[in-house]
Amino acid sequence: MMNKVLKGIAGLFILLTILAQIFPANDIDTPLDPQVDLSGDSSVPAEVAAALKTSCYDCHSNQPNYPWYAKIGIVKYYLTNHIKGSHKKLNFSLWNNYSDKERRHKREEICEEIEDGNMPIKSYQLMHKDVALSETQKELICAWANSTPQK
Repeated sequence: MMNKVLKGIAGLFILLTILAQIFPANDIDTPLDPQVDLSGDSSVPAEVAAALKTSCYDCHSNQPNYPWYAKIGIVKYYLTNHIKGSHKKLNFSLWNNYSDKERRHKREEICEEIEDGNMPIKSYQLMHKDVALSETQKELICAWANSTPQK
């Protein structure tokens, strides 16, 4: 009986994998609007923007750099779903669409998540060694996050 169930689960997984290859998830790749993107915010120091772009933009922007393994349909669905979930919390491509109060709150959360070691997530760092933030980068980001923006 157990063998039949395992075969059924394996068959369903194979079917879903084939369907995901035939009908892949759409890329999240919207043209960048520099007026709205965080990189267009003059109150963000260049070093901070660069660190955030390297370590955060793949999940928290409309410009993810899909890795080679995203060509596997079922993985692409997972990544796309993960990115969409990340956008609900923070999307740097829409940074200047947030109100001042929202940006202030998001800046605080960015620092907290980085200081707590929650971001970038560990599973992402395993596959992308270059995204880990140095202590200097963490300090720069938190200094920016805790400063009062100049208008």
